[in-house]
Amino acid sequence: MSVQRFLPHAARLPSALSVSLVVIVAPGLAYLAYVLNALDAGVAATALLLALSAGAVFLAVRPFVWPSLFMEVDLARRTLRMVDDGVRSDSNPLESMAPLTVAERVTWEQVTWENDRSSRIQYVVFGAGHSYLDLFVSDSADAARAWMENLGREWRLSTRFLKDDVRPAYTVDRRLHERFRNDLAARTAVTLSPEWGVKVELSPQGYALIPTRRSWATLVPAGSLLALVMLVREEMPSAFQPETTDGDVWMRAILGGVFVVFLGLLVRGLWRFFHPVILRITPHGVVYGSARLSFSSIDEVSRTHPIEIIGDTRTIKLAPGFCAREGTDGVAHELRRLIIETGLIVETM
Repeated sequence: MSVQRFLPHAARLPSALSVSLVVIVAPGLAYLAYVLNALDAGVAATALLLALSAGAVFLAVRPFVWPSLFMEVDLARRTLRMVDDGVRSDSNPLESMAPLTVAERVTWEQVTWENDRSSRIQYVVFGAGHSYLDLFVSDSADAARAWMENLGREWRLSTRFLKDDVRPAYTVDRRLHERFRNDLAARTAVTLSPEWGVKVELSPQGYALIPTRRSWATLVPAGSLLALVMLVREEMPSAFQPETTDGDVWMRAILGGVFVVFLGLLVRGLWRFFHPVILRITPHGVVYGSARLSFSSIDEVSRTHPIEIIGDTRTIKLAPGFCAREGTDGVAHELRRLIIETGLIVETM
């Protein structure tokens, strides 16, 4: 059938009431009916409780079987209609949903000890003409992007991921350098400000994007583990004394293992502090540490902080300290430009 019944995100999630009815109320009533039956309290009382238990299950599953809010999408006629509590709205063109968009929703924000912003972000998918209606919500940008692209491919609608350009429906499956082959704006170089903390250098095999700023974030794992050890020392000082009991021997062995892990994290953090990971663009693709992506799989470069290079099956997430937050757009643009230029060159080889 060409007509689909599409549920928005809220309608696909069980409510607290539904969970309570299934997990608590229905089993409780059924158990009470069992007890009354064992006590020979009467068939009527037992049947009533069983009926109430079945009613609780029915009320819990009813929103999923007969949802109160959904969309009727006719792919043949390219129309959609909202249905809310049985009332159908007027038919609208399916293109009124375009572009399907992924946007950030900040749930909380605070200032860290490094004087940087830290936010818990959810990624919401909605149609541009119906921004009040969440189609999909996830804590993962990758999951939201993949879900949006699958729906855009199915409904043949344009898409937009965060601050990126709108992608027409016919380009959903085309690679980054293929899509921007004739885009003059995307292929125009941007001068990177020294305050952004990144410089571009030519390398024998292509380009190298080198971080020039130091980030204390590389030492956070080692610092967190050290704080945990200090907390244990306050709570169990005997484990740090020369005279030990059998129990303290085991604790000291555990602390010895933790100390080895701490040293490893500290050495790695110090190395990353003085030698940040360099991002390289070569004829074979993008290399960042041990992560690699070929040009045939690179789909987009996000303008989020930290920057992400999005591929078909995996995503390379750059370190938060790779560039300054205020330089995210400029660095992401230049990174994408270099990927486009190198990918087009490789394509002709």
